[in-house]
Amino acid sequence: MLDRWCSSGGVVADAVPATPYPDARYRTRIMWWDRAEVLVNAERGQAHKIAEEAAVFAAALGGSAPAVQP
Repeated sequence: MLDRWCSSGGVVADAVPATPYPDARYRTRIMWWDRAEVLVNAERGQAHKIAEEAAVFAAALGGSAPAVQP
């Protein structure tokens, strides 16, 4: 599951150990998405989708969104 989320630019906090949450059957890990780095960390196809969606939101709010390099 973590690989799927990493493909969208998520980063696993390797310095934080996994914890048995919600119970001992699980090894819950912490992840984050850094807005400044998400397009760099995401897989190319996902980065384009993120940028396209950000452009739609930005246009609706009267702003601009970051571009993704091919």
